[in-house]
Order: sequence, then C-alpha cells, then structure tokens
Amino acid sequence: MQLKFSDRFTKALRKLPQDRQNRIKIALKQFIQDPNTPSLRLHKLQNIDAYSISTNRKDRIILEKLPSTAEEQEIWLLLDVGAHKNVYKRLNRR
Repeated sequence: MQLKFSDRFTKALRKLPQDRQNRIKIALKQFIQDPNTPSLRLHKLQNIDAYSISTNRKDRIILEKLPSTAEEQEIWLLLDVGAHKNVYKRLNRR
C-alpha cells in the first residue's frame, strides 16, 4: 500500500497540536498494516468517492482510493484531516 499526501492534508496536519498529529501518524501506520483494523472504522462516504478513517472520537482522515492495476499496490490519496465537523464541512465545499 502506498499513501500520497495532498497539499490540503499536509497543511491541515501541520496546524494541529503535536499530540493530535501523533495520533494521526499512529492511525496511518495502522491503516498501512491493516486497513480493516476495527478502531479505524474505515467507511465509504455517501454520495462521494471518498473514505473516512477515525483516529479517535474527534479527528477524521479523509482519503480517496486511486485507480491501480492488479499488479500495482493500492494507492490512497490523503485529502484532509482534522476535527470531524471541520473536515466534512470542507469536503462539502469541494
């Protein structure tokens, strides 16, 4: 599995306090090891071609699965990160 970082994701991550950044990095490591880890609560978002994973009760990572061939590894584009209500509000403005 390969992760790519959008500019929005990188900018949003930098704005978060260090403790929340650390939780997000741990969640991403878990996602790489096993995307179906129950604590991540990976789910497809309605009416949009994107997914969400939880880092805790407050923060979400919004990501998109990019097309790849059977021979290639999965590629996920990280779109946004932050508080639940903020990332969904920004996502709806897209």
